[in-house]
Amino acid sequence: MPRFLATDETTSRQLFFDNQSELCFPSNWENPSAHFVVLIAADGADLSSAEIRTFVSHAFEKGAAYFVCWGPRCEVVHDRIDKVLWDLLDETDDTVVLTTWHEHESLEYALWFALNVAWPAPAYEDTCKTLLAVSIANIDWANTMESLLGDPSHLNRLALENE
Repeated sequence: MPRFLATDETTSRQLFFDNQSELCFPSNWENPSAHFVVLIAADGADLSSAEIRTFVSHAFEKGAAYFVCWGPRCEVVHDRIDKVLWDLLDETDDTVVLTTWHEHESLEYALWFALNVAWPAPAYEDTCKTLLAVSIANIDWANTMESLLGDPSHLNRLALENE
């Protein structure tokens, strides 16, 4: 079950974190806003197409408007998410669910990006007030994510220092 960690003063997004052993959307999670950004930190080689399809379908039903992928082979995860969204949606420029992948950036950068840059399409812009970050099967990533999302001002300072 995702845990609330903080509210970012700059974006006003509520930040939630979930550490999982397998990719599974938390069906009992009550998203506090109509739409949200999802960051998935995972090794793409460890995730099946079926797992990704199920996760994305449930996340979309709950209001996911933007997917950020990070970790080894995250481009594969990104491409599979795009395929699922293509099958689910009849998108327009205003309703497209955006996706990005950040295999060559640090986890800190991917978190900063998800919080500050991952802005959804116009149809979801005003109602996207939440970030759900999910770490899959890596305790070091989970610890980093939980620590930085629990202190978003520190995350933002780190990003500026490393710019």
